[in-house]
Amino acid sequence: MRREHYFTVEGPKGKVEIYEVTDDSPASQQAFEPNYEIEYDGKAERYVSEGEAITVAQQLVGSQSSW
Repeated sequence: MRREHYFTVEGPKGKVEIYEVTDDSPASQQAFEPNYEIEYDGKAERYVSEGEAITVAQQLVGSQSSW
């Protein structure tokens, strides 16, 4: 499993870190297809698409600006 910082979204309600997560184990059927994980307020949630992760992150911090 590989997890790399991908993007940060900031707004009036705080900051969300977005990570690209790739399961690169030999047994994985989705090897090298990334998921996106957001961290906010001590919690982490994983999303299949980059756009969904960023949209949720913007909603959490109260920012609807484009990235």
